[in-house]
Order: sequence, then structure tokens, then C-alpha cells
Amino acid sequence: MKKLVLSFSLCFMMLCTAVAQDTKAPASAAPTVAVVATNGLVGAAYSPSGNSMFLNFGGPGIKCSVKKWSFGVAMYPSMRLRLDEKLPNVSAQLGGGFNVAYDRFSIIVPFYLTGSSPSGIANVEMAPAFGLAVRIGK
Repeated sequence: MKKLVLSFSLCFMMLCTAVAQDTKAPASAAPTVAVVATNGLVGAAYSPSGNSMFLNFGGPGIKCSVKKWSFGVAMYPSMRLRLDEKLPNVSAQLGGGFNVAYDRFSIIVPFYLTGSSPSGIANVEMAPAFGLAVRIGK
């Protein structure tokens, strides 16, 4: 799982570097990199390894924008709905991950820490989730 997270991080950094170094782009298509307090996303994601659905809200992050496209790394405050009957059904959870957006629509890949032990330390693993989101507001 660590290799997957490192691969996504490396791809994101290379993509932002390539976009920022594009000297042939017209002035109107100049890339912008910004730290945002909230990116205004509301979406849903599914985690096959955690057997859960998430209602995601876009939190703080870093966003690289070019024209109508944007790529970002952000935190996702979420409501988790567990799909198995052994554990509580709804809980709040914070995830961190990537998003790729065109205009108002985004593909999000948040990662969540999941575990089944009472102490919360043993058997903890990182579970990726995959989903779609829409940006509200500007």
C-alpha cells in the first residue's frame, strides 16, 4: 500500500512540474498552484478493501489548475457507512488523497486508515477508496 501512495504522490509532483514548466502555453493558460482552505467538493466513494461507502467533503489541500483542469492533494472529512453488519453502521473519518477535476466534476481517490481492533493500533491498514465528486460554489 505504501508503494501505491508513493506512486500517486510521485505522479502528482511530476504532473505539476511538467505543467508549470510548459513554456509554450499562452498567457491565459498559465498554471496556478494554490493552497486552499476548502475545495468545495461533495462526493461519494467506495472502498472495496474496507467494505465501506463514504460521503466526502473537500477539505484543505494543494491544487494545481490549468484552464478548466485541476489536480490536487487534499484532506477529505467523511461520513463512513460500513456495509458489514458486525461493526457500527455510521462513523466520521478523515481521509487524505488525490483528485483530478474538469470544470465542476472530479474523480477522487482518498485513503483511509482502517482497523478492527478495540485499541485502534493493531491490524491497522490503509484502504483506498474511489469515487466521484462535484464542486459546489465558485
